[in-house]
Formats: sequence, C-alpha cells, structure tokens
Amino acid sequence: MSHTTRHTFRGFSLLELLLVMGILVVLGSAGFGMYHNFVRNVELSSAAQTIRTDLKNARSKAQAGAENYRWGIHFVNGTDDYYEIFSTPTNYADVGKQVRETVYLKGGVAFSNPTDGNMTNVVFVKISGTTTVATVGVTFSGQTETISIGVSGS
Repeated sequence: MSHTTRHTFRGFSLLELLLVMGILVVLGSAGFGMYHNFVRNVELSSAAQTIRTDLKNARSKAQAGAENYRWGIHFVNGTDDYYEIFSTPTNYADVGKQVRETVYLKGGVAFSNPTDGNMTNVVFVKISGTTTVATVGVTFSGQTETISIGVSGS
C-alpha cells in the first residue's frame, strides 16, 4: 500500500500583503517626519551656537585689550545673511575698523533679527567687556532661536 504525501504551499493573501505594506508606509512616514525635525533642530542649534561662540571670543578679546581695540560683531540681514567679526578704536563706522573674519550663514539658515535689509552691531568695550543690550534671532524652516546679549556682555 503506498501513501502519496501531498504538500500544499500556502502563500500570503493579497489582503495580508496590503496590510503589511500599509503599516510600513505609516512607520516610514513617521520616521521621516522625526528625522526632518531632528535635522532642522541640529542646523538651527549649530548656527546659534557658532554665533554665541564668536560673541564670547569677541568679548574675550575686548576684555584682554587685544591690539588696544574694542571688538565686536556686525550682523547683516541681506541677500546673503552674514556677520563680520571686527576690531575698532570706537565703533563699526570708524575708519580704523578692521574686519577680521566674515561668516556666512549656511543654506536655509537666516537672521530673523536683524530684520530684512537691516544690520545690528554688538561692540564690546575694551577691558570691561560691556556692550549695549542687543538681540540676534536665527531662523530655519520656521523655527527660531534667539540670542540675547546683556549690558555685561554675556
């Protein structure tokens, strides 16, 4: 007596495949949204931190009396947003001013303060490191980070 073994192969139904694909699409969309927000936050935080560091360095140079000058940063909101680190006997308009470095904001990052077409100067007084109160705003993809500079220069 011989028995024939019968194997049946069962695959996935169309409904099961569509259900799995739907779940993968939802998970992928959520992951992409979180990644996009993460990148936006990193770009904005990085730009703001660079500006804070440059402000601290300019203040330190003024406090040290480097080259017997005041030191500062000139922020420009124009076609290309940038700022200049400078030294000066008095202020940014002084003919003796020397621009030490120009830093352009990376693609997508822009100034929200100063506003379009305007400029802001932060000049640190020699030895004391004091300055006038100022605010610089940096924006990227609708998110803004504000940097406030107090009279003490911090």
